[in-house]
Amino acid sequence: MKINLLPKEERPLKQSQVRWEFLVGIFGLLILGVVMLFSVLGQITISDLENQEQEALAREARLLQEVQLVNSIRKELTALEVQEQSHLSLLVPASLSALALPTLSNHSFAGLWIETLEWSESGVEVLGYTQDAISLSQYLYFLSERSEEVLIRSINNIGTTGFRVFRMEAKGVEPDEPTELH
Repeated sequence: MKINLLPKEERPLKQSQVRWEFLVGIFGLLILGVVMLFSVLGQITISDLENQEQEALAREARLLQEVQLVNSIRKELTALEVQEQSHLSLLVPASLSALALPTLSNHSFAGLWIETLEWSESGVEVLGYTQDAISLSQYLYFLSERSEEVLIRSINNIGTTGFRVFRMEAKGVEPDEPTELH
Protein backbone atom coordinates (compact mmCIF):
# COMPACT_ATOMS: atom_id res chain seq x y z
CA MET A 1 0.00 0.00 0.00
CA LYS A 2 1.19 3.35 -0.79
CA ILE A 3 0.74 6.23 1.49
CA ASN A 4 0.99 9.72 0.15
CA LEU A 5 2.16 12.15 2.77
CA LEU A 6 1.93 15.22 0.54
CA PRO A 7 -0.86 17.68 1.18
CA LYS A 8 -3.88 17.29 -1.11
CA GLU A 9 -3.14 20.37 -3.19
CA GLU A 10 0.32 19.13 -4.05
CA ARG A 11 -0.43 15.52 -4.69
CA PRO A 12 -0.17 14.37 -8.30
CA LEU A 13 -3.53 13.84 -9.97
CA LYS A 14 -4.70 10.63 -11.31
CA GLN A 15 -4.15 10.24 -14.99
CA SER A 16 -7.86 10.46 -15.70
CA GLN A 17 -8.27 13.77 -13.83
CA VAL A 18 -7.63 17.16 -15.44
CA ARG A 19 -6.88 20.28 -13.48
CA TRP A 20 -9.29 23.22 -13.77
CA GLU A 21 -6.47 25.65 -14.62
CA PHE A 22 -5.69 23.60 -17.69
CA LEU A 23 -9.32 23.66 -18.78
CA VAL A 24 -9.53 27.42 -18.26
CA GLY A 25 -6.31 27.86 -20.29
CA ILE A 26 -7.61 25.68 -23.14
CA PHE A 27 -10.95 27.48 -23.05
CA GLY A 28 -9.16 30.86 -23.09
CA LEU A 29 -7.03 29.77 -26.05
CA LEU A 30 -10.14 28.63 -27.90
CA ILE A 31 -11.86 31.95 -27.22
CA LEU A 32 -8.73 33.82 -28.32
CA GLY A 33 -8.60 31.72 -31.52
CA VAL A 34 -12.28 32.38 -32.25
CA VAL A 35 -11.82 36.12 -31.62
CA MET A 36 -8.79 36.18 -33.91
CA LEU A 37 -10.67 34.21 -36.56
CA PHE A 38 -13.61 36.63 -36.45
CA SER A 39 -11.19 39.57 -36.48
CA VAL A 40 -9.47 38.24 -39.61
CA LEU A 41 -12.84 37.52 -41.24
CA GLY A 42 -13.98 41.04 -40.33
CA GLN A 43 -10.83 42.54 -41.85
CA ILE A 44 -11.37 40.51 -45.02
CA THR A 45 -15.00 41.64 -45.17
CA ILE A 46 -13.99 45.27 -44.60
CA SER A 47 -11.34 44.98 -47.31
CA ASP A 48 -13.88 43.49 -49.75
CA LEU A 49 -16.40 46.23 -48.93
CA GLU A 50 -13.76 48.94 -49.41
CA ASN A 51 -12.84 47.41 -52.79
CA GLN A 52 -16.51 47.32 -53.77
CA GLU A 53 -16.89 50.94 -52.67
CA GLN A 54 -13.88 52.00 -54.75
CA GLU A 55 -15.24 50.11 -57.77
CA ALA A 56 -18.66 51.71 -57.26
CA LEU A 57 -17.11 55.19 -57.02
CA ALA A 58 -15.06 54.56 -60.17
CA ARG A 59 -18.18 53.26 -61.95
CA GLU A 60 -20.14 56.31 -60.76
CA ALA A 61 -17.42 58.62 -62.08
CA ARG A 62 -17.50 56.82 -65.45
CA LEU A 63 -21.29 57.08 -65.54
CA LEU A 64 -21.15 60.79 -64.73
CA GLN A 65 -18.66 61.27 -67.57
CA GLU A 66 -20.96 59.35 -69.89
CA VAL A 67 -23.93 61.47 -68.76
CA GLN A 68 -21.94 64.62 -69.47
CA LEU A 69 -20.95 63.21 -72.86
CA VAL A 70 -24.57 62.33 -73.66
CA ASN A 71 -25.71 65.80 -72.55
CA SER A 72 -23.06 67.47 -74.71
CA ILE A 73 -24.09 65.29 -77.66
CA ARG A 74 -27.73 66.24 -77.04
CA LYS A 75 -26.80 69.93 -76.97
CA GLU A 76 -24.81 69.51 -80.16
CA LEU A 77 -27.69 67.61 -81.74
CA THR A 78 -30.13 70.35 -80.70
CA ALA A 79 -27.81 72.98 -82.17
CA LEU A 80 -27.55 70.97 -85.39
CA GLU A 81 -31.34 70.58 -85.52
CA VAL A 82 -31.75 74.34 -85.10
CA GLN A 83 -29.17 74.90 -87.82
CA GLU A 84 -30.93 72.38 -90.04
CA GLN A 85 -34.27 74.12 -89.48
CA SER A 86 -32.72 77.47 -90.35
CA HIS A 87 -31.19 75.97 -93.49
CA LEU A 88 -34.49 74.37 -94.42
CA SER A 89 -36.30 77.64 -93.85
CA LEU A 90 -33.85 79.23 -96.26
CA LEU A 91 -34.13 76.42 -98.81
CA VAL A 92 -37.90 76.05 -98.91
CA PRO A 93 -38.60 79.65 -99.97
CA ALA A 94 -35.82 79.37 -102.54
CA SER A 95 -37.35 76.23 -103.96
CA LEU A 96 -40.79 77.85 -103.97
CA SER A 97 -39.22 80.84 -105.68
CA ALA A 98 -37.74 78.54 -108.27
CA LEU A 99 -41.20 77.08 -108.82
CA ALA A 100 -42.60 80.59 -109.25
CA LEU A 101 -39.99 81.45 -111.89
CA PRO A 102 -42.14 80.31 -114.85
CA THR A 103 -45.07 82.33 -113.51
CA LEU A 104 -42.97 85.48 -113.43
CA SER A 105 -41.12 85.08 -116.70
CA ASN A 106 -43.46 83.19 -119.05
CA HIS A 107 -46.02 85.58 -120.47
CA SER A 108 -47.49 86.30 -123.85
CA PHE A 109 -47.46 90.08 -123.76
CA ALA A 110 -46.00 91.60 -126.90
CA GLY A 111 -43.38 94.27 -126.42
CA LEU A 112 -42.59 93.36 -122.76
CA TRP A 113 -39.26 91.86 -121.76
CA ILE A 114 -38.12 90.70 -118.30
CA GLU A 115 -34.41 91.33 -117.70
CA THR A 116 -33.88 90.42 -114.04
CA LEU A 117 -35.70 88.63 -111.25
CA GLU A 118 -34.20 89.27 -107.81
CA TRP A 119 -35.46 87.35 -104.80
CA SER A 120 -35.31 88.89 -101.35
CA GLU A 121 -36.97 88.15 -98.03
CA SER A 122 -39.80 90.55 -98.80
CA GLY A 123 -40.56 89.23 -102.29
CA VAL A 124 -39.40 89.17 -105.90
CA GLU A 125 -38.19 92.29 -107.68
CA VAL A 126 -38.94 92.24 -111.41
CA LEU A 127 -36.83 94.46 -113.69
CA GLY A 128 -37.64 94.81 -117.34
CA TYR A 129 -38.57 97.11 -120.17
CA THR A 130 -41.54 97.53 -122.40
CA GLN A 131 -42.44 99.22 -125.62
CA ASP A 132 -46.11 99.43 -124.81
CA ALA A 133 -47.79 100.69 -121.61
CA ILE A 134 -50.76 98.39 -122.27
CA SER A 135 -48.47 95.32 -122.09
CA LEU A 136 -47.10 96.59 -118.80
CA SER A 137 -50.63 97.08 -117.46
CA GLN A 138 -51.62 93.56 -118.58
CA TYR A 139 -48.47 92.10 -116.98
CA LEU A 140 -49.25 93.97 -113.76
CA TYR A 141 -52.78 92.52 -113.76
CA PHE A 142 -51.34 89.08 -114.60
CA LEU A 143 -48.99 89.25 -111.57
CA SER A 144 -51.63 90.64 -109.23
CA GLU A 145 -53.80 87.56 -109.91
CA ARG A 146 -50.91 85.22 -109.00
CA SER A 147 -49.43 86.99 -105.98
CA GLU A 148 -50.48 88.57 -102.72
CA GLU A 149 -49.31 92.07 -103.59
CA VAL A 150 -47.64 93.81 -106.53
CA LEU A 151 -46.01 97.23 -106.14
CA ILE A 152 -44.62 99.35 -108.97
CA ARG A 153 -41.35 100.84 -107.76
CA SER A 154 -40.47 102.88 -110.83
CA ILE A 155 -41.24 103.45 -114.52
CA ASN A 156 -38.74 105.53 -116.51
CA ASN A 157 -38.65 106.46 -120.17
CA ILE A 158 -35.45 105.67 -122.05
CA GLY A 159 -34.81 108.84 -123.94
CA THR A 160 -36.86 109.21 -127.11
CA THR A 161 -36.82 105.52 -127.97
CA GLY A 162 -40.35 104.86 -126.76
CA PHE A 163 -39.18 102.17 -124.36
CA ARG A 164 -39.93 102.28 -120.65
CA VAL A 165 -37.80 100.63 -117.95
CA PHE A 166 -39.87 99.34 -115.05
CA ARG A 167 -39.16 97.98 -111.62
CA MET A 168 -41.86 96.24 -109.57
CA GLU A 169 -42.02 94.06 -106.50
CA ALA A 170 -44.28 91.02 -106.17
CA LYS A 171 -44.91 89.45 -102.77
CA GLY A 172 -46.17 85.92 -102.23
CA VAL A 173 -46.00 84.72 -105.84
CA GLU A 174 -47.66 81.34 -106.26
CA PRO A 175 -46.59 78.83 -108.93
CA ASP A 176 -49.03 78.24 -111.78
CA GLU A 177 -49.42 74.53 -111.14
CA PRO A 178 -49.15 72.88 -107.74
CA THR A 179 -46.05 70.74 -107.53
CA GLU A 180 -44.61 68.60 -104.80
CA LEU A 181 -41.19 69.26 -103.29
CA HIS A 182 -38.93 66.26 -102.80
